[in-house]
Amino acid sequence: MKFWSENEKLSRKEIIDLQNKLLKETIRRAAKSILYREKLRNIDISNVNVEKITKLPFTTKDELRKHYPYGALAVPLRNVRRIHSSSGTLGKPVLTFYTTNDLEVWYDLLARNLWAIGVRPGDIFQNTVGHGLFTGMGYMFGAEKIGCIVVPYGPAGPEKQLKAMMELEVTVFHATPSFALKLADLAEEWNLVPGRDLKLKLAVVGAEFWTEHSRKRIEDALGIEAYNNYGLAEVGGPGVAIETPEHKGLMHVWADNFLIEVIDPETGESLGEGEEGELVITTLRREAMPLIRYRTGDIVKLKGFDCGERPGHPLISWFKGRLDDMVKVRGVGLYPENVEEVIMKFKELKPNYVIILTEYDNIKVLVEAKKGLAKNLKEYLEERIAKELKKKTLLKVNVKVVDSNEIEKYVSVRGKTKRIVDLRTI
Repeated sequence: MKFWSENEKLSRKEIIDLQNKLLKETIRRAAKSILYREKLRNIDISNVNVEKITKLPFTTKDELRKHYPYGALAVPLRNVRRIHSSSGTLGKPVLTFYTTNDLEVWYDLLARNLWAIGVRPGDIFQNTVGHGLFTGMGYMFGAEKIGCIVVPYGPAGPEKQLKAMMELEVTVFHATPSFALKLADLAEEWNLVPGRDLKLKLAVVGAEFWTEHSRKRIEDALGIEAYNNYGLAEVGGPGVAIETPEHKGLMHVWADNFLIEVIDPETGESLGEGEEGELVITTLRREAMPLIRYRTGDIVKLKGFDCGERPGHPLISWFKGRLDDMVKVRGVGLYPENVEEVIMKFKELKPNYVIILTEYDNIKVLVEAKKGLAKNLKEYLEERIAKELKKKTLLKVNVKVVDSNEIEKYVSVRGKTKRIVDLRTI
């Protein structure tokens, strides 16, 4: 079958009709929670529809933290079957809750994602992410729904994961971009030949920003097609959007489950197609923790609609980064993406780097060298990368090519990778 769900084929009008129905149900459910009881007190549900979504208030991460732990729950606690948490947060964690039905809907969305990129029954699927509170574990259950053989490897290092992929003849894996790059780098170091030493063909990659240059390194080294996906714990985890073979470089948002907007992060005003702004999500099917106009902090562009196979599901760009990933240096906005696009061009370097900001807005970029890189080549690369970064960002950057132990002082080896270390206020 071509599609996992018949809802993928819905027209824009059919999607809007469905969203209007589900939006009213979502508001009724949300009003039962402490979080929304007051926020929605004066909302006339009969007068709410997709076109008037801006009449509803935003929801923020700070509000979720304020109502920790159970203030966002819209069902009795006894009806909750699982609790997850967003990764990489500071202070109080942001929890997300699931009823039995929420879990089934979530797993089905993840199966839809995998099916859309070409995963089929009999594929051997390895999950490389942690199986604790991180929502990335959900992909195991999506793969099982399809009929895959699942290898729930969890949080092991790249050496063990790659060895398992070779020995078990894994065909599909799920990983963060930073971990997929480590696998690619190791495959090159071990001189593995795709098709002979590895049976991999597909990967679903996400939970961090990455670039087309990163994708090329991953695909070339592992002999795969790597697809981006998007989600966040607060709205249920991955399963919000997926890149497909028909639209590489863009992602389909599953509009039968999520209503999206892109807004100006400073004014809150809605933005049009092609304008870069903050992604806002309203969940349409969640029972335990419905969210209305949730400000994700993720920067994307609306890219219109698919005129062919999935006409009712909007397309968005890869997310550029989070609002809190961007830092201002001498009045210029700097994203890790700006640095990664340059670094990934150089095969002499490992795909590992960190941006360190120090007093007086000095920028230092540490990049990890491959083993045995000559000193004069290191110096050449430092000068070349600094020039390219100056051209790209208009900022003077001090580049240092270093050994791996230097990077590990700043970059976590587990979980999501933080690429910017701001020491200006420390």
